[in-house]
Amino acid sequence: MGFMIMVQRACTLALVGILAGAIHSALSKPLQLAPKPPAPPEPTPTVANPGVVSPKAGASAETPKPAALGLDISVEQAWELFQSGTPFVDARAMNEYEEGHIDSALWMPSEEFMNGHTPEALQLLDAKAPVVVYCDGGLCDASKNVVVLLQQAGFTRCHILTDGYPGWVKAKHPIATGKPQIGGH
Repeated sequence: MGFMIMVQRACTLALVGILAGAIHSALSKPLQLAPKPPAPPEPTPTVANPGVVSPKAGASAETPKPAALGLDISVEQAWELFQSGTPFVDARAMNEYEEGHIDSALWMPSEEFMNGHTPEALQLLDAKAPVVVYCDGGLCDASKNVVVLLQQAGFTRCHILTDGYPGWVKAKHPIATGKPQIGGH
């Protein structure tokens, strides 16, 4: 009986050593991050003045191609999409939306998707068209959570405004206050 206990302890010790080695190996490997999307192409010269790039004043002549923009977009890229009529989704809490939101943004926090519920505002969006989602930017994950839920619902052209609502306000772009027209049960 003493021999069996020694064998059992030896096997347990070997198993602990193997697990410790595996954990050490997994933790000591550098974290592999997804590659950054390629930089957008440089502006092309105008036909009237070859070699001269036309400035972007107001609305751009061409709406940026959402697929080329990538998931994370800047305030400037979001502004171009806003001017082209792309819908915006506010992923923040109701009180934050009411205090101020991007003009005409739909309110759709991740909680609206709970228990198999489909947010009312989702019915106003086209799954094949681009949509910009925002929250407070920085470390706020609310927009990322909503984008994941939208992607699960079939939306393939979602973008996250990385600087969020504060970046939009800082750029002095249109904002509004008040309750959402749809949603907000």
